[in-house]
Amino acid sequence: MKKTLISLLVALVALANAGATGKVYTVIMGATQDAKIGTSCKIDLDHFENEVATLTMNLDLDRMPTVRLDGNQCDRPNMERALNQLASCSRDDIVFFYYTGHGGRSYNDKTQWPQMCMNYMDERNFVPLHEVITRVSSLPAHLKLILTDCCNSKADWISSKFIKVQSRGATDVSEIDTEKLAKLFVQQNGVIVATGSEVGQTSQCNDVVGGFFTVSFWQAIEDVGMGVVEPSWAKVFKRVVDITHEFDSGQTPIYQLPTEAPTATVVTNTTPVQPSVVGNSTVNGNMLTAMSQLLNRNVEIGQRLRSIDSIVSTYFANSAVKVQTVGRDTRTIVDTEDVGVFLRRLCFDKKIRQINVIAQNVDGNNHCTYLKVHEVRDITQ
Repeated sequence: MKKTLISLLVALVALANAGATGKVYTVIMGATQDAKIGTSCKIDLDHFENEVATLTMNLDLDRMPTVRLDGNQCDRPNMERALNQLASCSRDDIVFFYYTGHGGRSYNDKTQWPQMCMNYMDERNFVPLHEVITRVSSLPAHLKLILTDCCNSKADWISSKFIKVQSRGATDVSEIDTEKLAKLFVQQNGVIVATGSEVGQTSQCNDVVGGFFTVSFWQAIEDVGMGVVEPSWAKVFKRVVDITHEFDSGQTPIYQLPTEAPTATVVTNTTPVQPSVVGNSTVNGNMLTAMSQLLNRNVEIGQRLRSIDSIVSTYFANSAVKVQTVGRDTRTIVDTEDVGVFLRRLCFDKKIRQINVIAQNVDGNNHCTYLKVHEVRDITQ
């Protein structure tokens, strides 16, 4: 039983909503400890986080630190806390909720949506997706997306609860039409809910691409940016279903689209977005800010280079710490560099639009001992 959502959204070049002062809030959960599907769940989470970071850059919106609940944190109490934190969002904002893991339903469930098993063995602790839909739908954000990549098959031991492409290199955003993406994410209002399979079906995955539904979703979003699919959520999910069927996994995603009409027009901003280094809530924010300054073309190159030694000594265990750059599939190793070499490259490489931190290791002093990153580039620069 399972899910996935591979990373394919693509990042852009710098246009977006001029008055777009909104933020993007993201909560992602995955059963990465599961012996059978844990590897696939980790692939899904890495890809989802990477794609949202790139999408946010494309739309020139502020990205709030991603709340990632995996391992032993993938449970109801942590989910409740994360949902409570979303209450601070406003009408200008976008909210993502994503779960990848085991799922199922009872024969008496009244909705088409599955129950999320999370880390629980006792079915009494499973969380019905409709609970999350109710909570998230009430938020003031203008667009809410609730996506799960999990099975929706029936089991008599579950009770009702009341209450295609994977790039191995950098992401190139030079050909992405950000106005089309803005029509989907900035202009659209309402709640979008989708899950990887119909009632009675399982959601399939593997350890190469992750969940078939997840990868299909992000490929469809990328197809919008590339002009292959019209910027309509109905067309997007038709494309998601078609791509999922190509896996021949016997599953058909189901979805519910907003009833609210899109807002008028999106005014695009032609002012280039400042390149930056971004990561989730587990990554030291001060370290991200310091590394982002190395990409700031408004700061004299000599000043940026002189700050590297301070960044290394403050945030890294030593100068031999390795930085591994991976492709968009978040697994293919593109390059491995000493941290000092990587930071110097940030100062000189004008094609970098954004660095997405995928993973890190830290020592007892909270100094980074390993960094895994993905580059978003504009090859026309």
